[in-house]
Amino acid sequence: PCPPDMSRLPDLLLFWCLLWSYFLLQAVCDADAASCLRLKHPPKDFDDFSASLLSKRWPAVIEDAWQVFGKRIPQWSNLTFFLEKFGEVRMAASVFNVERDRPGQGMTTSAGDGVDRFGLTPVERGSHLWMPFRKLMTLNDVFASRNSAHMLFVEEGELAAEAEDRERRRVFEPSMFKQWKKPSFAQPLQADEVNVWAGNITSKRPKESPLHHDPFENLMLQLVGRKTFVMVSASESEKVYPRFMTARHAPPPDDLKTKGEDRNTSDPRDNFSPVDPNRPDYDQFPLFKEAKIIRCHLNPGEALYMPSFTWHNVLSYGDTEHGINLGVNAWFRTPNEDFFKEMEEELSRLTSTRHEL
Repeated sequence: PCPPDMSRLPDLLLFWCLLWSYFLLQAVCDADAASCLRLKHPPKDFDDFSASLLSKRWPAVIEDAWQVFGKRIPQWSNLTFFLEKFGEVRMAASVFNVERDRPGQGMTTSAGDGVDRFGLTPVERGSHLWMPFRKLMTLNDVFASRNSAHMLFVEEGELAAEAEDRERRRVFEPSMFKQWKKPSFAQPLQADEVNVWAGNITSKRPKESPLHHDPFENLMLQLVGRKTFVMVSASESEKVYPRFMTARHAPPPDDLKTKGEDRNTSDPRDNFSPVDPNRPDYDQFPLFKEAKIIRCHLNPGEALYMPSFTWHNVLSYGDTEHGINLGVNAWFRTPNEDFFKEMEEELSRLTSTRHEL
């Protein structure tokens, strides 16, 4: 892009030529990457939601989304207000020891290569899922902890959920749930669960969850801190090697002797992938090299729409002042029943096919 005789160019022009070349190189390197859709504002109504998001089945960041769950939820971003109102609410917090390099404490990848990962972590080449040790704690205690060796995170803290007969709603935290409001554009959809995600991430490394899918339309509002979602479309499920995994529950993070306990052996987890999308092992999972990676960054006041069955890995970062990460999500039942049945059948086929691998 620059004239052959570079020495005769003014310094400023040379600078712009080099800068242009740099961005051109970056564009070539990112050619296989995909980005989220972006909306300046939430959809106006269900028809708008269907046309702009549901029908496209592609993740999207909604930028001006503070009030997507009503006018009260944005107040939660003020941590003083949040803890004064809900600080004594008790929830099950996952406890990770960030100084231990052992399975069960978020420190081992599916390939067993010792790379740090904090969260639910596939181990033993995908045959088990290490479920973190959980402890019932108040939100005050979760946020106030300054133990640099431990990371505390409330994962899927249920505020309310539909009952199995789908005619009643179970409310677990009424003081919090009553502040939540169903988005106007999602009124025809049935809300299956409303959850809070809250953690104290004082280490330099993020809290990480492994690649998995949920069979619901997901709307996630970020309030404090930020998240990065690394996703693969449901249409590329074969490339993430879905398989059955047995849940193995970790011992307390400071217990160096006790081994993890197997649970749910008769009901193995079938919505996780052994692939680490941030550090993929292409020798073990060659099809993943062909997968289109979708990466979305979520900042406070932004909401992520994620289509049902989308595979996603999540990195959560604490805010710079307090090290806190806080968000609220709602899972909605997909209105497309045919698609739901097709995906259930396809994933059942894939997990059965790879079960013996």
